[in-house]
Formats: sequence, C-alpha cells, structure tokens
Amino acid sequence: MSEINSASPVAIVGIAAIMPEAPDGNTFWANIRQGRYSITEVPLERWDPALYFSPDHNEPDKTYSKIGGWVREFPWDPVRWKLPVPPKVAEQMDGGQRWAISAARSALLDAGWPQWKTDPERVAVIL
Repeated sequence: MSEINSASPVAIVGIAAIMPEAPDGNTFWANIRQGRYSITEVPLERWDPALYFSPDHNEPDKTYSKIGGWVREFPWDPVRWKLPVPPKVAEQMDGGQRWAISAARSALLDAGWPQWKTDPERVAVIL
C-alpha cells in the first residue's frame, strides 16, 4: 500500500442523502429520530410480485421477499438547476443517474456551493 501524499489533502465538506421516505438528509435524520419504519411492500411500479415473488426459497429466478426500502421521490429539476444537460437527454436518463446527480448537487449545496472561492479544477464529486 502506498503512502498518502500529505501535500494532497482530501476533505469531505458536503453531505446529502436520498433514502426511503426521505428525499434529503434532514428528513432522513428526522425519520431516524422519530423511529420511522420505512420498509414497505414493493411498489407495483418497481416490479410485479406476481411475476417475481415466490415464498419457496428454492424456486429459481424468484425472490422470496416482497419488502424493502424503496426510494419513491427525490428532487429532480435539471432545468431550474441550470444543469448542462439537454432536456431530451435528461428525459432519457434512468432513475439511478437522476438520483446520483440530485444527491451530488445536494452535497455541493451543503458544502456551500456556488459561493465557493476555489479552483473548480480541484473540486470533485465522488459517489
């Protein structure tokens, strides 16, 4: 394992979360403090239990659980955010891509962006 170069510091300066029943970090922590239970049956728009569920743990190509933590909503407004993504491209992005961009944007805002006075070449988002 190589030694870390002390001349190249790394800092985590912004935090965001998109979790089941919590489209942002503050709601997520509030849900934890309130003891909110966010595990539910699978939403039909996610996958159809009639096709993929079986209580038999040995049945091939089936799952034996219909519950999980499902992210149902999170902020997504690339036009208002002035993202350099053409609207037609944004429409074609899958949910995971939208989710990642939304979370990254929230973390940057949490870190104080866009009021930064820093070299943008030295800033990165790591998911």
